[in-house]
Amino acid sequence: MNSGNIFSRLFWNYIYSGREWTPVQSRQVSFINGFSIIGISSAVGFGLYRIYVGEYVPGAIETSLGVIGIVNTWYLRKSFNANRASAVLLSIMAVMISFLFFNGGIGGTGLYWAFTFPVLTFFLFDDELGLRWNAGLLIILGLISIAKAFGLIVTPYDWVTIRQAFFSFSAVVGLLYFYTKFTGINARILDERTKKIEEEFKNQKEQIELVAQNVQRALKEKIDVFFEISEDLMCLASIEGYFLEINPAFTRTLGYTQEELLHSPYIDLVHTEDKEKTLRAMASLGEGKPVENFTNRYKRKDGSYTHLLWNATPHNSVVYATARPIDSIIESQEKLQIRLAEFEKLNRLMVDRELAMVEMKKELLAVKAENQTKL
Repeated sequence: MNSGNIFSRLFWNYIYSGREWTPVQSRQVSFINGFSIIGISSAVGFGLYRIYVGEYVPGAIETSLGVIGIVNTWYLRKSFNANRASAVLLSIMAVMISFLFFNGGIGGTGLYWAFTFPVLTFFLFDDELGLRWNAGLLIILGLISIAKAFGLIVTPYDWVTIRQAFFSFSAVVGLLYFYTKFTGINARILDERTKKIEEEFKNQKEQIELVAQNVQRALKEKIDVFFEISEDLMCLASIEGYFLEINPAFTRTLGYTQEELLHSPYIDLVHTEDKEKTLRAMASLGEGKPVENFTNRYKRKDGSYTHLLWNATPHNSVVYATARPIDSIIESQEKLQIRLAEFEKLNRLMVDRELAMVEMKKELLAVKAENQTKL
């Protein structure tokens, strides 16, 4: 508790001693500090003074009440029972006010002491309980006023002054009661409005979250459908070399079960001749670099190999990759190479034939020229 009351600050270590108080208890302890340590203890000084000047009975009463008030702070520190300590303090105040009212008090200030009581009760307790405490004190003061009117007791105040003090006290109690009641009503209205705003905000928040969840669910469903029906191999993999999630195209292409593919390093499936370049590609992904148009051979469950064309991008220590089987392209390329080799061989044969025919023509021309010479 961090009260602005100077008495609470002065006696913080003594009264609170590490105790956590509720707001109501904090308010009670603050007033118990102020009245018990300062207000009531001052009565001890005046009581001792009255004993000193020979007014033994009034002095003894004031001194006793002050001592009880001081002891009450010790009780509060030991028990941490703020409600009971408040009741003790109010009882002391009620006795002292009645005594001062009857006896004239410290220099005839008993009437002024009385008006501290309503404020004290309404701050220590709620409006209803404060009203009951003040009603009890009003009854005591009323009886003193009646006794004074009938001449049963002697007070330093005349009956008119006592009557005025009684009705003024009643007015202060009434004003404080209705003020605290009104404050409580306003607080309840504010609480209701605050709760209503919080409920509306909560409902709107829930609606927004529901819409967001529906959108997210619909988007995930579309992605899942695309992930499931894609003919390309799609996967999430760790930098360490394990598949984290794969689509059905993996099992259709390689023949392994999903569990087999997820629980083994994927480098084990790579062809021996392609492992070195695959490890280099994995190192590039570990450095945050994407890999594009990378090819290697993966072993199928039946022992054969398939050529895969990979595109992979790392993000937050996860590799997002797609692969496409290119066996048909490789096969087409191989067939094309064979056809080209055949065409090249045929072309060489045709060239050789042409060269042979040229040589034959040269020989025929030479023979023809020789025959003509002989003739």
